[in-house]
Formats: sequence, C-alpha cells, structure tokens
Amino acid sequence: MAVRDSGESLGETSIVGPQHLDYEVQRRVFNGLIDRHPAAIVKCKSHSDVISAVRIARERKWKIAVRGGGHSVAGFGTCDDGLVIDLSLMRRVRVDAENRIATVEGGALWSDVDKATQKFGLAVPGGEISTTGVGGLTLGGGHGRLSRAYGLTADSLLAANVVTADGTSVETSSNLEPELWWALRGGGGNFGVVTSFTFALHRVPKYVLGGLLIFGPERALEAMNLYLWWAKNAPRTMSLEFIAFTAPDLPEVPKRLRGRPAVAVTVFAFKDIDGGRNVLEYMCMTAPPDANTVDTTLYVDYQRSLDRNHPPGMRNYWTAVGQSELNITSARMFLDSIFPLPSLHSLVLLMRWDAAICDPVPESSAVPRRRPSWVVHAMAVWSDDAADERAIGWARNVSAAVSPADDPYLNYVGARSGGQVAAYFGEDRYARLVAVKSAWDPDNIFCHNHNVVPPPGGTNSVSA
Repeated sequence: MAVRDSGESLGETSIVGPQHLDYEVQRRVFNGLIDRHPAAIVKCKSHSDVISAVRIARERKWKIAVRGGGHSVAGFGTCDDGLVIDLSLMRRVRVDAENRIATVEGGALWSDVDKATQKFGLAVPGGEISTTGVGGLTLGGGHGRLSRAYGLTADSLLAANVVTADGTSVETSSNLEPELWWALRGGGGNFGVVTSFTFALHRVPKYVLGGLLIFGPERALEAMNLYLWWAKNAPRTMSLEFIAFTAPDLPEVPKRLRGRPAVAVTVFAFKDIDGGRNVLEYMCMTAPPDANTVDTTLYVDYQRSLDRNHPPGMRNYWTAVGQSELNITSARMFLDSIFPLPSLHSLVLLMRWDAAICDPVPESSAVPRRRPSWVVHAMAVWSDDAADERAIGWARNVSAAVSPADDPYLNYVGARSGGQVAAYFGEDRYARLVAVKSAWDPDNIFCHNHNVVPPPGGTNSVSA
C-alpha cells in the first residue's frame, strides 16, 4: 500500500508522504544541518495511533524514527526512507500535586512540564533549553539546573507506557518489566516509542535566584578560577556553569561588551535564596564581574534564558567531553581554544557533574559514569552552509583541547555507533542493554538513536 500524496488517514491522524503539501515543512527538525527524507511522517494524537503506526512500519518493512521535540542534534527525530512517528501533538501534562507525580505525554517539551508543575511549586529536573523534548532528554539520562539537588531526569522516572517493535502496548516500572524500565533510564530510544512518562516531582519554589556574572575575554582565566572553586563547593541547591558566549544586549552589560565575545559564570539557586546571595557576594568580592545580571526571577523564565541561542532551523554541531580533573594547565588550553567564536549563537559550557547526579548506585539505571567530573560542551550554531567547515572544526578543536577525555553524555553529541556506543556504556552495562534490545526489538526497527545493536537473527527483515 503506497502512501497517498494527499495524506493517508490513520483515524483522525494524517500520514504525510513526499508529495504532500506539508512534507517539506514536516520533514525538517530543529538542527538545520540535518536534511533527510522519510518515506512518511505520522502525526500521532494518541497511544493507539502510535500502535497503528508501528504496525504499518512493520508491514512495509520500514525502520522507525521517533520525534518528540525534534531537538536531537544528531537528527534522531527523522530518517531517510523510513517512517517518522511524530509525537508533537501529544503534549498533555497531568499533575497530581498531592502525591507529587506528573504524567507527561511523549511529545511534550520541557516548557510544557515547567508551566504545569510550577503552578504547584514543583518541578522535574529538565533541560537547560525549554524547547527540548521530554522524551529524548529523559531516555538519554537528562541533565539540567536541578540535577545537583535531584539527580538526572531519568532518576525521577517512575513509570512509562511504551509501544514496542511489534506494536504491543507495555507498561513498565520498577515492578512491571523492570529490565525494560532500567534500560529506558539512560539507554536512549532503542526499545520502543514512549507515549507517556510518569515522573516524581520535587519542591522548587516559583522564584529562584539566577543570572550571569559576566567578564571580558581578557579576564577569562580569572573567571575560570572563580568558577572551578565554587562549582565544587557550592551547596546542592546551587548550580554554577562557566560559559563562553556573545554578551547580551542588556542595560546591566557595559556597552563595550554588548554583542562581543565574553565569558560568564552562570548562577542558579533555589530554596535557600539567602544562602545563594551569600555565595554570590563572596564570588563578587573575590572576582568583581564586569556585569552582574543575577536577581530573583521566575523559575519558568530562567529555564528559557538560553533559548535565544538556539533558534530552530539553525545549523548545529555539538561536541562534549568529560574529564575527572581540570587543572590550571588544562583550563588554559581549553580557554585558548574557544576564541574567536565561529558565530553569534555559538557557545561553550563547562559544567560540574557531582552531588545528586552521582548518588545512585551505578547499576540502578542504564546511565553510565556516575562519578564526579567536569564536562566541556561546545555548541556551534550558525546559519550559512558556507561556514560549515569552520564551525564544525571549531567545536572539534574545543573538545580536542581537553585531553585525555571521553564521551560524558550522549545527549550532548552527534551520532555515535558501534564500538563508540559500547565503549560509552561499558562492557557489562552494554551487554545488559543488548539483552533488553534483543527481547523487545530483535530486528532493530528502532535504530535511529545511539544504537544498541541486537545480535543477528531477528524475526522480520526491515529496511532502513
């Protein structure tokens, strides 16, 4: 059965084929560097739509790409010649404030979750860009501003509804199909389409302390030293990051810095805002910034503070590396690699992974490397394809300056495959993931991800 040009019907849901008027728009994803042409796109509205879509893919021997927010820098929300299951119409969030639980549909964005949960002074550790999809972030682990206090997003996942490769609906939790639940928390989109997530919620007041301590690039090493000490010694209710970026055009920023390369220490504190202000005062006494934008703000507003650097459709190439220790020599090499930035929207983040991120028993989820470390995350973001080589080369050079290093977190990087994925998870964890993959997707129909490859001998041949 061919996909009709006008959009074949799946209940009330359309199937958009290559000749459909909306095809060119619908096939695009957040990363403008990704240019793929799926055989069809299904805009699902319900769990049952997803079941039908998976069965159609099986019948036609298509591989499946799953799109939630479409924010994957690797382009996992689309594919060539296969079926895209688009969940962007499934964005409902239901909050049980009394029991501190939220049920979130698979196409929701973090802005949807923050808006719904903050009505009750609650939140889930989510991403630092509010347009990020809940699904991809959670399945890859999920890091954000609340992670030092409450762990990764996956650590708050209580249950999930999944449509597996044979079109079966499965509920999974620590008590129901626990191996699948284990794999979903950090193992990526390898195991099925998650149509809803159930999260534990945490107390986060509506108002938080947030902003930037901005320094001119000539003071980058001074700002770095300030950050390195406080990032390790701040209370868990504070999250600090070092950022190299283009200074914003704000009244608090001196005119000489506006629109120019700069560095900053980002400051985020919640619950104990007075304690956060005390830390901020010490920081400013140690290294008085050229500009200080830190103030009380709504949590939902602060969660959107990086969105301006990530408009949809821009070309993106990201790298990330981790290192257990970052001494002053490594810091100098890292700083020397950053400037000049390749574009107005490009930036580099240096983050500390510790505290609650490292609390869980290592084997409690599929997330590997639960140890304190520094993470360098370079994001090249540009618009002109003529600048591809320069922008990509810059991001690679930033990561290469941090040595020795490894992949700390697959959500921050482009596509990895084969031995790279196995090395990231480690031998024992990867073997366990392969066992789960073999049980639920032996034909690897869900392969558009950081792929865990099942052994040969699946049940039904499918095409890419």
